[in-house]
Amino acid sequence: MAKNERNKVLTKNQRRKPIAAYWTPWGSIGDGSVNLTGSAHLFVVEYDDGSEYRTLTDCGIYQGPGSGEANRGAFPLEPSSIHLALLTHGHADHCGRLPVFVKNGYPGEIWATALTAKVARASLTDAAKLALKQYESEQSAYAKKIADIKEALRIITESKAKGIKRASGGNRMAQTDQKKVSPAEAAVAQEFLDRTGIEKSSDIPKVMESKRPNEPLFLPEDAEKAITRFKAEGMGVWIPLPGAPGVSVMFFDACHVLGSTSVAFRVHGIGEGREKSKTFVLSGDIGPTREFQPHGTPVIPEGLHPDLIAVECTYGGRRHYDGKQGRPGSWGEVVSRLGDTVKDASRKRDILVLPAFALDRAQIVLHLLVTLKQQGAFEGEIYLDSPLSTIYTRMYQNYVPAYSKTLRSGPKTFKILEKNERESVLSKPGFKIVVTSSGMGTGGPVGEYFRKHLENSRAEFLFTGYMAEGTPGRALTEGEKIITIPEIGASFEVRAKIGRLDGLSSHADESMVREWCGVGNPAGSGKAKARFKDVRIALIHGETRTSIPAMKHAFGRRLFPEKQILTPLVGERVYL
Repeated sequence: MAKNERNKVLTKNQRRKPIAAYWTPWGSIGDGSVNLTGSAHLFVVEYDDGSEYRTLTDCGIYQGPGSGEANRGAFPLEPSSIHLALLTHGHADHCGRLPVFVKNGYPGEIWATALTAKVARASLTDAAKLALKQYESEQSAYAKKIADIKEALRIITESKAKGIKRASGGNRMAQTDQKKVSPAEAAVAQEFLDRTGIEKSSDIPKVMESKRPNEPLFLPEDAEKAITRFKAEGMGVWIPLPGAPGVSVMFFDACHVLGSTSVAFRVHGIGEGREKSKTFVLSGDIGPTREFQPHGTPVIPEGLHPDLIAVECTYGGRRHYDGKQGRPGSWGEVVSRLGDTVKDASRKRDILVLPAFALDRAQIVLHLLVTLKQQGAFEGEIYLDSPLSTIYTRMYQNYVPAYSKTLRSGPKTFKILEKNERESVLSKPGFKIVVTSSGMGTGGPVGEYFRKHLENSRAEFLFTGYMAEGTPGRALTEGEKIITIPEIGASFEVRAKIGRLDGLSSHADESMVREWCGVGNPAGSGKAKARFKDVRIALIHGETRTSIPAMKHAFGRRLFPEKQILTPLVGERVYL
């Protein structure tokens, strides 16, 4: 919508005046379940005529154990009641339910930066295709299972029947003891039926209905409908909301992944003093501060003075570079550890597999590996085997200057590995490094590497990020020796070497979050100082038993009174 159109809308509604505003988190607060993901944040402005203007920032899927049921559950908000949707960035736990949201009645646009729209478009399109392919495969297997059950019932029935033959010289049928199926066939069929819990045909619906594959959360056409709603907005400027007099929104750089933002809402008429306005800032996911950070350093812009900040606590109680519990002491140590692992693997292994998240993690891993290769740290080929990672890698190569040379595929950098050439390429002699997805070992091409190399002592897997409980990556890095891979439907004895490299997270850690909120230690003062003295800080995107309490402690009562550090629950209203 052009600027003059926005002003026209505001002029038309200028008699309505804001009287209050509140924010409600509908995800991203974990209680030991899947709520840590599924980001969704409602911001409502109330007017003096009794009306409301409702925005929803992010609409993500839940991830991890139990996520399937959670994602299929009723959405807590009526989509048709939302006037405007905003998106901070393209990770699935922030954008993954937008197709469902649109399908169920959301009528409006979805505002995001141009790069976030590109990233989310690729993410949603890929997710829809994979989900449909998985569903069709499961449907085929389900139909075959029912056919096998019916065949087993037929065999058992015939095994119990007496054979028959025509009597000589007439039409009478004489009964014999001859069986129509062998005892061995009958035994196999009975064992199969025992495993399925079925005794007769009428048991099939009762037993098998609960095992019927769930339809995909959304189909490719649903994803396409959501994608057509994206509207690109710029960063660092206040944008009046159409139909919401006195309310503006600003996207500003979160430095997390390509295109990622934080969002600020400003409401005029409900504050005190000359401005008579109040400002709410929603962090989204914030990027780290470190020596190599191609997206820059995240910061709340000058001139923006929030009254309420809702900030992520993913790494509350933890620092990326503290040298504790096996973590690196610096960014340089991360690079050194990766170099040592690659050098050692190039001497002792045939293949090194690095499962990585498709967005941002795969790109930083590729950059580091290519840099090591060009420095002569090892001899061998680097391959990228992930269709979605390939799409993102090309975006990064085009839009992030730090990656312009290292992420350009070629003989001196890395090669794109297509599915139909995987077997022939990887069977060639020589050391190989493969960057693939997914980072937790759930779904994606990594399943093929598990199938082929988990039991191979000449192979090594190096995991490079957070792995949720219940995922193959988590089990492998915790030392499990027998691993069941659900997507494959098989178990493997782990003979490959398993490693883990911390320090590559695209999230800010505890100290970085404090700095982003304007809490620092001026040089030589020995005392923390708050940039926004009277701000209230709400802690989200963390676990209520671990990271959120740790982050609350990190802010400290000496710095802020306890009433200024909020720990809201899912569904709780917090007024500005």
